[in-house]
Amino acid sequence: MNTQEIIILMLLIAFGTAYNLYRHYSQRQFEEELNETLKTRGYDAFVEMLEGRKGRRCYPRYTADLKKMDAAIHCERHEEARELILKLNQSAMSSRDYVNYNMAVLSYAVSRRDTAMGETACRALGRRGISQKYFREAEQVYDIYLLRKSNHIEELRAFAVKIKNPSSRAMAYYRIARQYYYMEDMEQCRTYLTMSKHVFPDRTWRSVIQNILDGDYSEMDS
Repeated sequence: MNTQEIIILMLLIAFGTAYNLYRHYSQRQFEEELNETLKTRGYDAFVEMLEGRKGRRCYPRYTADLKKMDAAIHCERHEEARELILKLNQSAMSSRDYVNYNMAVLSYAVSRRDTAMGETACRALGRRGISQKYFREAEQVYDIYLLRKSNHIEELRAFAVKIKNPSSRAMAYYRIARQYYYMEDMEQCRTYLTMSKHVFPDRTWRSVIQNILDGDYSEMDS
């Protein structure tokens, strides 16, 4: 390779790097503008901005619909959220986006007490090629929060013993407590709530758990 070819190659690399940096900055700036629009002007203005020229450039294909879905859920625009979910269920996505999308839909289904929606998301995460850890998490959420089953106690006990992350252990104990609550075994329920409270030193988490221990079981019924 002669000197001229080396210079051209270096210029092309420099141009490509500069373009990628500009694109990243432009998308981050547009993201901030979108968030501000949603906060100050509402969902409709957010969608209008996202469907504009700049929005189509920054969020091609299904990624714009993912943004709309998140915003619709946040703004409690449930009809729009459901329409977007039906559309996105038919969209081809990267594996990472597919997992994140279905976990978000499952969480939304729990908040809406929508068993059918939750089942669809859970089954989607059980398809071939998806890591089993995501399906196990989805199955726990679906069974415990939507079907109110008590079939994951031993599994969660084993998980809590080996996991080192305090928040994950606290959530495992909390899910065990919920299952005992469904079984009306309040002694075991309170035991695991107490364990959940003590293993994760987060003020908000401890406040939520303490409210339940003080007799407000509405969180367990939600």
